[in-house]
Amino acid sequence: MHRTTTRRLPGLWTVRLVRLVLASMSLKPSLPVPGRGTEVDIPPLGSLRFSTHRGPLRLVVGVLRLNQADVREILNRQLDSVSSDRIARDVRRGIVALVVRCLLVSAVGGLAVGLLAYRRLRPTLLTGGISVALLAASLATAGLTWNPAAIVQPRYTGLLDGAPSLIGTADTLITRFQSYRVELGRLVTNVSRLYGVVSTLPTYESDTSTLRVLSVSDLHDNPAAWTIMHSLVSQFHIDVILDSGDLTDHGSPAEDAMASQVGTFDIPYV
Repeated sequence: MHRTTTRRLPGLWTVRLVRLVLASMSLKPSLPVPGRGTEVDIPPLGSLRFSTHRGPLRLVVGVLRLNQADVREILNRQLDSVSSDRIARDVRRGIVALVVRCLLVSAVGGLAVGLLAYRRLRPTLLTGGISVALLAASLATAGLTWNPAAIVQPRYTGLLDGAPSLIGTADTLITRFQSYRVELGRLVTNVSRLYGVVSTLPTYESDTSTLRVLSVSDLHDNPAAWTIMHSLVSQFHIDVILDSGDLTDHGSPAEDAMASQVGTFDIPYV
């Protein structure tokens, strides 16, 4: 039996969709640009945008975590109508909870601003009322222009933007379908084998004497490398970085800015 839970994170409302997805929901001010009513962020793949409503508010849904066991179960069988209804119910509950919280925050914020600015009861209440009224009007605009059919017409941005240019035209795809199918089968087989091997590996448990080393090489003036390295150092609690060489291409004075990034780490960089 799947259990549905909804809980809060700082600044967000999070909702678990039938134990399948843990997602955050937030309302953000936005210009009334077509196609930006609702945005679903799916890191690291990209985001989907739906022209679900009009108005100055944008609903942003961020996928925080997937339950791998439930995802495999969904892949092995089609999503039944009960699970679909539960997902729709969870989404509605999350949106309602988010709207209520935004109205409360708007009221408190308006009252606080009025109290600090006027220090009198009537102007303070008036400021709080105006704040809530503006937000309610924005929410009403979104509700009156809500278009559920937009869910079938998403606009995608992200890593797969260049997929058409990489795959080719439809005629080329049809012509080479057999070779694509064979290669896809090999890819799926290899990934399945890799997953099977990784899932059977023993869990590594380090002790206080363990020294975690991040080995890097051949950065070649790539500025994106520093962001990735900082992320790895933070995520895996790295103790020392070992650079095997080729930090820059020519060692010229113009490349000193690249080398200066070494000092941004709080751990030894060798």
